[in-house]
Amino acid sequence: MNLSVLTDDKHFFPNCNAAVTINAKAYKKYPAIRDVLTPITTKLTTDVMRTLNAEVDVADREPRDVAKSWLKQEGFIT
Repeated sequence: MNLSVLTDDKHFFPNCNAAVTINAKAYKKYPAIRDVLTPITTKLTTDVMRTLNAEVDVADREPRDVAKSWLKQEGFIT
């Protein structure tokens, strides 16, 4: 199709850095969840999200499979 990737020089598209939202009641009951999620959200940068999104949108992979593969690759799950 002879397409080109354009640079977002106007910064129209926002960064995709992950942000965790936790119900206050759940957080109060399980405060250690912060220690579990912080390393994941730290590694889930905009560039990583773009790559993972491309796996879903371009390579037509299932989001669950992409996420699971990345979590394994990064050592968060086995």
